[in-house]
Amino acid sequence: VNLAEFNLLLFSPLSSGSPIGHPAWRMDPTYVRIDPNDTLRVANTGGRRHTFTEVANFGGGIVPPLNGTLLPAPECKSSAPLAPGAKTEVGALAVGDHRFQCCIHPWMRILVKVEADEEHGNHH
Repeated sequence: VNLAEFNLLLFSPLSSGSPIGHPAWRMDPTYVRIDPNDTLRVANTGGRRHTFTEVANFGGGIVPPLNGTLLPAPECKSSAPLAPGAKTEVGALAVGDHRFQCCIHPWMRILVKVEADEEHGNHH
């Protein structure tokens, strides 16, 4: 994605100032369900630096022009970037919903639902 295309799709006139971002710049998947003992493996397959930061609430990040009207998520202040090709793992997540976002490109988000198999009939 070139810079002009990236900038063209950063905001939508329908979004009231919240960033939409280019469709190619997404976490994939944007939702996943895992068991409490699972380890989440994350890889930055893009060509830019990103973070994978757990936040209490989705919000803006550390690059003000990319936030639009979003208030920065406080957790982003201490987020560590992942270089292109870098990988990380997240384990020991408590049962419940966990929100992760890129603190550089705040429209890149994922919801991780942690629940035991017996809570949903052994279906993933």
